[in-house]
Amino acid sequence: MAEEARTHIPRHTDNDYTPEAAAERRAFVRAQTGAKLDHLARYSFDPSMLRGNIENFIGVAQVPIGLAGPLRVQGEHARGDFYVPMATTEGTLIASYNRGMRVLTESGGVKTTIVEEAMQRSPVFIFDDALEARTFGAWVREHFAPIKAAAEATTRTGRLQSIAQFAIGPLRHLRFNYTTGDAAGQNMTGKAGPNCSGRLRSQSKIGIASRGRLSRPRVSADDSQSGGRSSSAAAPQR
Repeated sequence: MAEEARTHIPRHTDNDYTPEAAAERRAFVRAQTGAKLDHLARYSFDPSMLRGNIENFIGVAQVPIGLAGPLRVQGEHARGDFYVPMATTEGTLIASYNRGMRVLTESGGVKTTIVEEAMQRSPVFIFDDALEARTFGAWVREHFAPIKAAAEATTRTGRLQSIAQFAIGPLRHLRFNYTTGDAAGQNMTGKAGPNCSGRLRSQSKIGIASRGRLSRPRVSADDSQSGGRSSSAAAPQR
């Protein structure tokens, strides 16, 4: 059976981030599906600023935005009363936040600080026995500097701060803790991980898994709660 020809989404190899390119793709959608995308075409920024953030841009979706506040903040950098825009279609949500912010503000506000900052990647290395795994752990501690250099070679912003170790029989779990500047850092550390793990791979006689059971990308876990994930903030109110 002959394979049907694939209809490609219009794309401009020279510059795909223009109002004209977006309009061409909206016309393509209408021709293919009959759907009109008039509202998506109403936006107030230059599509050229989206390079590296999205592909095949066609427009912008609109969501209702309400305002809550003021919320009094006493932080290391942010200090004062702040109004908070919130996008939602859930009735009473902003009203509830508004009441909570009023109570906090009239009670003196919240004092905020960043407690810890780290984004993790947690591969596991597999050995014949626990002795080999322990020997590998000692090797990692002795060679932290070249491992750090290998990890940071893939990023201008990420910095490897430490490598925590967890022994489970012949398994040695490593948790690489990075600072990632203003970025959350999942992709950044995901790219750095294989680069430094390649340096470690020769030390593992059995194998390596890029994500062990300590690795919990984008989900909550006990080790993420105790060790932090990205920026851990505290905002208590007395």
